[in-house]
Amino acid sequence: MAGINNRDVNEETLNAPLPELPSNGSGNANNERVPQSTNGNQVPHGEGQRLDSNMVMDPKKLKRVAASREYSQRYRLKQLQYIAQLEAGVKALEEEVANAFPKIRSVDAQNSLLRAENGSMKEKLSTLSGELMLKE
Repeated sequence: MAGINNRDVNEETLNAPLPELPSNGSGNANNERVPQSTNGNQVPHGEGQRLDSNMVMDPKKLKRVAASREYSQRYRLKQLQYIAQLEAGVKALEEEVANAFPKIRSVDAQNSLLRAENGSMKEKLSTLSGELMLKE
């Protein structure tokens, strides 16, 4: 997914023609069989006659199916964009960590030296204050 750019997902992709639904000869998307009479007119459900492969889906249903496909396609593209955005963020943070790590090591080493120096200075101070107390 790292190779996906915003230029890959554009208006042309969103407006691309949708592929046709797979047809089992029933003429509708729910695989419902609509029986027909011998003269080609529809027969009420339950009569059990074979249907004509030239039947056309209801225009409202076609519109609903097309809208559903478009929504699904847009949703998938948004998911891909979001994943690409997250991957770019991860990459930027990894670079930031890579750049900061040597600085952190350097500062940590300097901190250790300063703590050691502070300890030795405290020790000298305590010995000098002890000597001062003896002289008094």
